[in-house]
Amino acid sequence: MLEPQALIFELDDIKVSLFEYKYPLLKQPDKVGKLYLASDEDIACMKMSAIAQRGLKKDF
Repeated sequence: MLEPQALIFELDDIKVSLFEYKYPLLKQPDKVGKLYLASDEDIACMKMSAIAQRGLKKDF
């Protein structure tokens, strides 16, 4: 499924969501295998941004 600024799909029954994040990262991404993942601090900031921009209550 392609949404504005997001790509959502399932891989081996695991939901994967990729989103655009417009802000600079606080730390360098961690390399896990062949993937680069945002740091825990950056993910926390992304979650706070999502909560602040959403009008509905949701379990994050």
